[in-house]
Amino acid sequence: MEYTGGRTKDLIVSWVNKKSGPPSSKVTCDELKTKIADNKFVLAFFGDEGHDLYKNAHVPFANTEEKITFFHTDADCAKDHDGEAPGLVFFRKFEENKVKYSGNADKDELSKFVKPLMVPTVFEFGEDEIEHIFGQQ
Repeated sequence: MEYTGGRTKDLIVSWVNKKSGPPSSKVTCDELKTKIADNKFVLAFFGDEGHDLYKNAHVPFANTEEKITFFHTDADCAKDHDGEAPGLVFFRKFEENKVKYSGNADKDELSKFVKPLMVPTVFEFGEDEIEHIFGQQ
């Protein structure tokens, strides 16, 4: 398996963990709050794992994206996070920290929605932002 992740310690550990486990981890609503606090980027699915949004967008995107941590939880948890069920919410540590996805159940459409949200509009240029800015050309 070729290493395609970032070059910092945190990104390497994240890549190894992601490749050795499931693409999305099932968590309780309380666990999700902790995971959001502990990770820079989280994409959470709220609802039944049989839903097309989970099967055709969330999991396929989770299998290809290494900088985001993916979780899924019960529909009841959505209201605690300003989301809807079934639905996806992207969590980040800057600007608007909760962004609801309203697109189709499609991996590529989800990716096009999330990728621009990973770079702040205004930031101090540093090593963490180099790959986000120049890596996607």
